[in-house]
Amino acid sequence: MASNDKKAFVVLGGFTHEGLTTKVEALGYRLVSLALDKVGSKTWIKRAEQLRELRESDRLVAIVIYLHTTLLLKASSQKFRDEFDAILTQARSLKTIIFVFQDNLDGLFTIRHFETRQPMTLEELQKAAEQEKWETSRNRLEKAIERFIDYQDRRDEISSLLGSLYDSGAEGAPFFVRSDVTMRLEEFLEDIEQGVFLRLYVPNDRLQADQLKGLLSVLERYLRQVEGQNFSIDSHKSEHGVTYVFRSRTANITFQGLADAFVRFDSFMRLCGDDPSQAVQVLQEKGVNNKDATHFVEKYARDYRRLVLDTRHEFERKTLILKQRLETEVLDLAGESPTITQSNEGLSSVLQIAAGGNVAINIDNVSLGTKQNIRAEVAQIVNGVSYNENDKQLLALFQNHSQELEALQYRSDLDQLKDPSAPELTRQNSKQRLSAFLRKAAHKAGDVAQTVAVEALSKYLESLLRSGA
Repeated sequence: MASNDKKAFVVLGGFTHEGLTTKVEALGYRLVSLALDKVGSKTWIKRAEQLRELRESDRLVAIVIYLHTTLLLKASSQKFRDEFDAILTQARSLKTIIFVFQDNLDGLFTIRHFETRQPMTLEELQKAAEQEKWETSRNRLEKAIERFIDYQDRRDEISSLLGSLYDSGAEGAPFFVRSDVTMRLEEFLEDIEQGVFLRLYVPNDRLQADQLKGLLSVLERYLRQVEGQNFSIDSHKSEHGVTYVFRSRTANITFQGLADAFVRFDSFMRLCGDDPSQAVQVLQEKGVNNKDATHFVEKYARDYRRLVLDTRHEFERKTLILKQRLETEVLDLAGESPTITQSNEGLSSVLQIAAGGNVAINIDNVSLGTKQNIRAEVAQIVNGVSYNENDKQLLALFQNHSQELEALQYRSDLDQLKDPSAPELTRQNSKQRLSAFLRKAAHKAGDVAQTVAVEALSKYLESLLRSGA
């Protein structure tokens, strides 16, 4: 295949790495580097046009945008803003990742003290530049002063650009050093190569963890056998949990696409259990012969009954554990022992439960002190991990500032970050996704208290990366 006939992996912003070209070419793509530094706005228009041509000819596989500080300031200026928006438009609905210096996302456009790592004020920068004898170092400080003043003069323009990044649909990836970019790109390329669109981590002791494993196995068979999708789910174990890797060759599959597939799967499985003849007819309409359709439906009906039974038994087992742990409190409940149930019926609810949601407990008639004690025990039994106040703040933010399956992904990242036995690269990327989420949520909330929470929770995430739970 001629080089120009290969699909393009486009990098904008000048990021280079010695292994990047080799890796991209090994995947059968060609690396296309489109410079944005030191070129005029007319060239940026050409960049957007190049992306459009590649996209319309179906020769564009993914886009990486590397927005270092100087380039971010440039893109936010009136001279380049429309042109940058045109580039973002061409990146929509494609697999795109945008790297932005984390300090810039936090409103810091300065450099940090070498020893204290605290951001330098404008006065400190100016004083350091006046005292610096080495020309190279002095030039660096003078450029830092220019960026600092530029940001102070154009806060609204820069905030508007960040809003466009958050709204673009692209994955945001905060970084501090180039190695952060390199590590995230490693997983980004792996996901492209293998068609990965979701990584779901589930702690070993979480409610319905074993049932989820069986459910996903049947879901994989259903999507391949009934819907004809090129779909698979692999798993990787750590000491404390399992990561399920969802793969599909269907172009641009989304979380919502997975949610819709679960609804169809749930309905079909119910049909197999409640009305097998109708389920056979569904398969026949999809081209499956009568003999195979009957065999498939019988197997799905058995799977359905087994999953429903196993799910009920797991609730009963966890309820018994709860009663044993709260033996004294249970004696005071006047015969109304606590039970754990799912708040929504259906097999798809097992996914929500394993992700830490869709669970109800009957403690309405319990005293406040006893209720709090029970809730603490239930949280441990249901979640399989202990959540401190920082974790609870993060979980609340996931629920309030993301869609249902996005919240599932973020919670999965938090659980994996709390697992010190998980691979370092995986935990680093989980931390990066959570850092991006925090800043996106704070930007949209536009609240000072939210900004303070971002700073505190970011430090917490860093501590988890170093030590785990």
